[in-house]
Amino acid sequence: MDSTASLNEKARQGVQEFSGGSRVRAGVHAIVGFSHAMFIMGLPDWRSTAGRHYQALDEHLAYLKREYVDKGLLHFGTATTLVREYLDYYWPEPLVLTGPLLRESKLGLEFALDFLGRNIPVDPEHRHHLTLKIPVRFWGSGLHATLLKNGQPDQVVLLSGDRYELSFVWDDRKDQYVLVIGQRIVQTPTASGKNLLERPPEPFRQVSPLPRQPVNLLRHDMQPRFR
Repeated sequence: MDSTASLNEKARQGVQEFSGGSRVRAGVHAIVGFSHAMFIMGLPDWRSTAGRHYQALDEHLAYLKREYVDKGLLHFGTATTLVREYLDYYWPEPLVLTGPLLRESKLGLEFALDFLGRNIPVDPEHRHHLTLKIPVRFWGSGLHATLLKNGQPDQVVLLSGDRYELSFVWDDRKDQYVLVIGQRIVQTPTASGKNLLERPPEPFRQVSPLPRQPVNLLRHDMQPRFR
């Protein structure tokens, strides 16, 4: 691993390349550094995460924060963040990715959607056909993937065989989308019209019915086997 002074100099050269000294030029730029964990040693050896290389790394990160991050010239991020920012800025057409998990409901797991293409117009005159790939861990699970648009089912696919995509038209940035992985959604919107996942108020003393449960939550080859 390089010394703190060497790391600082490489970062200084990188920032200088993408800026005029006080402002970063338009576009997405990156200064990428990486090292294999086996080469990062603490004191007295690789079993420690203090001292030696870790101290040099801490000093380098403190330098970056003081000289560039606090001045708005640099942001820390992961490789995933870098790829996302690059596609969001440069890709010629919108893309859609599965976003973070929002909640677990009686219908399944609810995920936000992440739309890329910040500068691309999206309106009735600029309609875009998008394809959403379901996270690979759900492929072949036998669960349903339902795309909710403004609280109502828009598209659904049974995750079986080679079916792991949802296609839809995006023509309004104000529309709210949620991906639900779990049971098949068949009921109509609630009376309030706020969200399909809301449950309408129950009449006095009427017991709420239990939600329908999927026949098989796991693939047959993933079922637990007890002795």
